[in-house]
Amino acid sequence: MPPLATTSTIKLLARYNETVNAAMNKTIARLADQEWTGNLGGFHPSVKALCAHLYVCDLNWMKRLGDVRPFRTLSHRCFAAHHPWDAVLIEDVDDYLTRRRELDALLTEFVGEFEEEDLDARLRYIDWRGTLQDRDVAGLLLHLFHHQTHHRGMISVYLEILGHDNEFSSLVPYV
Repeated sequence: MPPLATTSTIKLLARYNETVNAAMNKTIARLADQEWTGNLGGFHPSVKALCAHLYVCDLNWMKRLGDVRPFRTLSHRCFAAHHPWDAVLIEDVDDYLTRRRELDALLTEFVGEFEEEDLDARLRYIDWRGTLQDRDVAGLLLHLFHHQTHHRGMISVYLEILGHDNEFSSLVPYV
């Protein structure tokens, strides 16, 4: 069976993720406090809640994927502490924008360290529900980027509700 993804695919998704997050964050930077924290009705009820969720999940997935082998990127100080999956690690918009920019650069660097044989590896871990998982590393990396895309879509809907034009969905410029 062919691999789920190649290193070039994963690197493309990392570049896309970093670039599109930067574009989306230009809009987020202009939000008023009430727009940032206001309840818009979703499971993650505010733009802040969605951004906080994405941040901690990306951080935790990168740390989890670090069990494949040692990765230089994961020696960065932001990976030192353990954080529950539902932790809110961001304070305000400025804090989020700084942390997100840093984490996106680290994610791009991290993905750049993967070799084809890493993608073929299996990763055993306990998920947030306490269930043992045994998954293909390439599939987990695809999940990480799919999760980002899914929640960027939710943020985009919230921004539309708030009256902010946005468009963060096209992968076409990157292929």
